[in-house]
Amino acid sequence: MSKAFDTISHSVLLEKLSRYGIQDNELNWFTDYLFLRSQIVQFKGVLSETNPVFTGVPQGSILGPLLFLIYFNDVHKSLCHSKIITYADDTVIFTSSKVLDAIQHNLSEDINSLASWFRDNELIINLKKGKTEVMLFGTAKRLSGFDGKELNLSVNGSRIDMTTNYKYLGVYLDPSLNLDMHFYKTYKKAAGIVNLLRRIRSNTDTLSAERIYRAMIMPIFTYCGQITLSWPETRRCQIRNLEQRSHRIILQNSKCLNCELRLSSIENFLKKKACLFVFDCLKGNVCSPFKDCFNLLIHDFNTRNSGATIACRK
Repeated sequence: MSKAFDTISHSVLLEKLSRYGIQDNELNWFTDYLFLRSQIVQFKGVLSETNPVFTGVPQGSILGPLLFLIYFNDVHKSLCHSKIITYADDTVIFTSSKVLDAIQHNLSEDINSLASWFRDNELIINLKKGKTEVMLFGTAKRLSGFDGKELNLSVNGSRIDMTTNYKYLGVYLDPSLNLDMHFYKTYKKAAGIVNLLRRIRSNTDTLSAERIYRAMIMPIFTYCGQITLSWPETRRCQIRNLEQRSHRIILQNSKCLNCELRLSSIENFLKKKACLFVFDCLKGNVCSPFKDCFNLLIHDFNTRNSGATIACRK
């Protein structure tokens, strides 16, 4: 979406709040909260005229994101063939089929319905390159069977570009989902920061260098750590080499004997996060797609690994 938080219609939002059961005094409170707002601009000590604000939710407020989610909550009702994933104003619709024409038909109908929903709710679809794009996912064999054919999708007469890589919520996706591009981007970013740390290391103490490593390098590899655990040994070896290089930079000329103990392994940290995620799945403290991923099998007969066993459902 384009300027999603700024283009929300106050009248439409109040109507939706009423439909969700907010009535009488509470609805009047939201009316007073949204309406009669104005904005002014100051430049070099000169103030502009005051102009009323008729759209948008107050950004920076606690209620702003919640009101947007309420406003956007019924978008899925416009879809017939596709499923939808939303994260704030980032929206993805997807469908699956072995036949390209079926994918074309399903997405075309749902995109047209989605465009109508956007018009009715006075929101704008951002069709700039890198914002709204379409991608085909599948095995290399399946994708090659399409003989280079592309999806021809458009919104209000404007064609949607096809792409072979897309960054969604910090993860670089590619058609075969092998995460090659994600590894390349994250490794390059981390290596660049390691080089910067090496250049400034002589001007920092060991504790400060360690904090930089923990705050700016480790999170690059530990973000969405569950997917990075599936990387092949060659990639994990590259990460370990970069990790050891970082440790050498941090501990150079250091007299701190305990520093090396605090610099834990990225791979061990990822395994710990994965174990905690499995635990949350077993306890049901995750969203619905992951609640049935694992089974806890308990047996009382003697085996090498007696006790509880965790089985992954496929």
